[in-house]
Amino acid sequence: VLLAWFFLNSDIGLGFVKGFSEMFEKLLGFANEGTNFVFGGMNDKGLAFFFLKVFCPIVFISALIGILQHIRILPIVIRAIGTVLSKVNGMGKLESFNAVSSLILGQSENFIAYKDILGKMSRNRMYTMAATAMSTVSMSIVGAYMTMLQPKYVV
Repeated sequence: VLLAWFFLNSDIGLGFVKGFSEMFEKLLGFANEGTNFVFGGMNDKGLAFFFLKVFCPIVFISALIGILQHIRILPIVIRAIGTVLSKVNGMGKLESFNAVSSLILGQSENFIAYKDILGKMSRNRMYTMAATAMSTVSMSIVGAYMTMLQPKYVV
């Protein structure tokens, strides 16, 4: 509750949310330019709205996430945020890593990050990690919502 108040009522928190929203808006602008380049004027004629405005940005952001994961930038960022989050909420590093990873990658891609230790986890820990992953919305889906609504209402 305190964290939600911080992000929604303080100048620093609102600045963070606004910066995050603007970063995603810029990424969606790049996706839109790429869609216009590939599909030409179909976007302007109102043809295939869902495909061009929603699906293509999801593909673009998913590809970007895959590239960042391949060149090992994303795991470092996720690990750093997970470590800070574990200090704030008192959960274990793996659970905090899971929460941040599922937020960025999505719930199905999330478990690939630690596939080697899945069989060694207790049932309770596995349930906690699955419930955490299912309670998040991935960034690619957030990007799709931002194409349909004003970004300040999505983030």
